[in-house]
Amino acid sequence: MRAREARMEKFEKRLFVSGVTILVAFVATWLVLQNAHYHTAVREVAMSASNVASFMVLVWVVAAGVFAVLRWRTTSLAFRLTLGANLGVTTLLVADFLRFRT
Repeated sequence: MRAREARMEKFEKRLFVSGVTILVAFVATWLVLQNAHYHTAVREVAMSASNVASFMVLVWVVAAGVFAVLRWRTTSLAFRLTLGANLGVTTLLVADFLRFRT
C-alpha cells in the first residue's frame, strides 16, 4: 500500500509541474501576442503557440480534474491552486469560444 501512495505522490508532482508549465506557457504566449503588432513573424508564431497552449490547458484540466475527483483528500494545496488557475483559464477560453460562436 505504501508503494502505491508514493507513486501517486510522484504522479501528483508530475501533474503539478506540467500544470504550472502549461499555465506559464499560456500566459507567455498571451503576453507576446498582445505586444506583437500587425502581421509579423513574431505575431504568427505567438498565435500558433497560443492555439497549442490553449489545447494543452484543456487537456490538462480534464486529466487533472479526473485525478482530483478520485483523490481529492490526498492532493496538496499547490495542486488544487494550480487546478483552480488552469480551470479559470479554461473558463475564459470557453467563454471566448461561445462569444465568437454567437
